Amino acid sequence: MIKVIKINRKKIVLVILVLAGIVFCAVGFSGVTEKIIGLQEKKTTAASVTVTETDGEGAGPVADAEKHEADAPEPAAVQEGGYRDNTAYFVETRMNRERARGMEMETIREVMASDTADEEVRKAAQERLLELSSIISQEMELENLIRARGYQDVAVFLDNETVTVIVQPGKEMTAGADSTSITELVARATGVPEEGVIVITKE
Repeated sequence: MIKVIKINRKKIVLVILVLAGIVFCAVGFSGVTEKIIGLQEKKTTAASVTVTETDGEGAGPVADAEKHEADAPEPAAVQEGGYRDNTAYFVETRMNRERARGMEMETIREVMASDTADEEVRKAAQERLLELSSIISQEMELENLIRARGYQDVAVFLDNETVTVIVQPGKEMTAGADSTSITELVARATGVPEEGVIVITKE
């Protein structure tokens, strides 16, 4: 007896969009991945994973910058070369993230505008677009909240199951500033378990 298997078209579209997002994020976050590979000190606790990185190199050149990066806070003063390099690192890292998000959103809009896409496909694309917009908003909100706690700069990367936070301690902070408060803040704001929050300290 031949069994007929019905495949939900909406699920297929969602899988395609998610895979596209993963690819774009992998391209946009390549600079961050290279940094994580070269980390010198790694601490693992029940609440978070804290890594200290001393390399002052940037995340790599970026061709296009998103316009809201112009509103990023500027440091009060540049005291030494490492401080200057870290400022550039965070700016470029965020721009890489924005570029990856923009590429995914562009792909979703193309699906929505396609003449061959039916109503179900457009609905799935619309849902993903709204989800992506929410992620971008959460990332920016978390960065502002963490800066308000005294950190000089920060970049947040939000995924479904993990959140990666790269921070530069403020001038009055010690090199080994406790990251537990950041872990708790991120977990409360996103719903991601604390063990899924990774905090990287860039000095």
